[in-house]
Amino acid sequence: MRFLDVKTDFAFKKAFGSQQSKPGLIDFSLYVISNCGLAAETPA
Repeated sequence: MRFLDVKTDFAFKKAFGSQQSKPGLIDFSLYVISNCGLAAETPA
């Protein structure tokens, strides 16, 4: 099975540019933000 290279504009738009992929893109974005140290820290 071959996969699209999402680093190209065409493949990125195919994977994330439709309304059907919106929930998956939101979930992926939230996962990356919360697990890669990008979430805002609250001051103590």
